[in-house]
Amino acid sequence: MTKEDYIGEDGLLHCGICDEAKEAYVPKELFFGKDRHARNCRCVREYHEAQKAESEQTRHLHEVDRLRRKCFQHSNYADATFQNSKVANKQSIFSQEYVKDWEQMKAKNIGMLFWGDVGTGKTYLAVCVANALIEREVSVTTNLPLQTINNPTDVMHKKIYDRLKNCVPVQFTGESFRKDIGNQKKEEFRQILLNAQESF
Repeated sequence: MTKEDYIGEDGLLHCGICDEAKEAYVPKELFFGKDRHARNCRCVREYHEAQKAESEQTRHLHEVDRLRRKCFQHSNYADATFQNSKVANKQSIFSQEYVKDWEQMKAKNIGMLFWGDVGTGKTYLAVCVANALIEREVSVTTNLPLQTINNPTDVMHKKIYDRLKNCVPVQFTGESFRKDIGNQKKEEFRQILLNAQESF
């Protein structure tokens, strides 16, 4: 049985659950006919804080889901995270530090380039980085065709892709390296970056 509210020794109404006052006296200099006003006790404050936290968590989950769907073509990429990874090599550790210091890396325009043979985990590690950034509500773009970057369809996308040429991170997916034209793609991208540097 819940204890009912009661009048405390201070003359104020107190909560029967947490015992905190549900009223407070009005300072004498602000007295306008009433000597007290209502206030939230601890029970009410904790309830509102829990509601706010739940609402914020729901908003965060929706935003993360939206960013993931925008970033990845395959839903199973959502499982590629540092937490789920069983790899603890120096590349993985370095990548986690990169995400941890993301704001500083972004401000200094420092990126990462994953390079290696087929099956060495480049794509998986890059997706882990992407997922970690998305969890922080950072918008991540992957798998942009070089032709799209170099020849955007409109002015707005041109502004975005011009920034991509001069910022980070950059990822070549494992699939690109498996194709016969992998070296050609790398050379095309190198030329795009060189042209971008010359324009600044």
